[in-house]
Amino acid sequence: MTPNAAAGSLLGKIAGYVEILAKDPRSTVFVSLAESYRQMGLLDEALDVATKGVKALPSFSPGYAILGRIQIQLGNVDAAAAAFERALLIDPENLMSLKGLARVRMQQGGQAEALRLVRRAVALKPDDNVAQKMLTALVASPAMPDIATPSRPVAAAGHPHAAPISTPTIAEIYIRQGFLGRAMKVYRDLLQADPHNEEIRQKLVELKLRIETQKSASAAAAPAILPTTMVEVPAPADEVAGDSETAVCGSEAEQQVAVLMSWLDSINRRRADVR
Repeated sequence: MTPNAAAGSLLGKIAGYVEILAKDPRSTVFVSLAESYRQMGLLDEALDVATKGVKALPSFSPGYAILGRIQIQLGNVDAAAAAFERALLIDPENLMSLKGLARVRMQQGGQAEALRLVRRAVALKPDDNVAQKMLTALVASPAMPDIATPSRPVAAAGHPHAAPISTPTIAEIYIRQGFLGRAMKVYRDLLQADPHNEEIRQKLVELKLRIETQKSASAAAAPAILPTTMVEVPAPADEVAGDSETAVCGSEAEQQVAVLMSWLDSINRRRADVR
């Protein structure tokens, strides 16, 4: 399977997992979704899904196992250890957590405990190649130096630690999960790569309107931080006719979009001045 095909396959799985989780927030499919995000290199998303998952299902050991795996990849060694330990407290035979906690102990210089954990893993599954290699390394060199903490993935798409890629599907998944800012970044990346893609341009404009509508609703409860001059919140994006990006004043809807875009520019300039 080519890298693009592999990435496309993962995207399809992610979309399916998101749909299942949207219908049942307590579904154990969050483990598969978090792992798919991790394989795509979307570590922040993977962490968010896993954290919410173990909160919803606090007695589900695979949830803590995948949480620990994500934390160790992010370099959060202590958090990874806590997650693996919680998983093993629930299920002492959780193979992923045995190997994961062993890696953490190796990083922390605790080779003796790492060796005990790996031996338990091998006893559970003698044909596990990873556990066997860890056992060989630990037995051969008990004073083995710390293993460098893995950095965020930078490999090509499709690799198990691939860097995030920008596609309309990823943007839609972000929107379904409420990550509107991340979705906007994806659309911007896509539009930069293909400036003449009017469909992506329109989606970006609609998303801007949606975000600003939400901000306006939240700001109503905190008037002290509102801009000096407020404008009426425009109609939802799907009710606005015409090219909202260029905002040529004609119809009332187009005028609203023009005012909104002007307001956004003003806010961005004020934020830049504050920084």
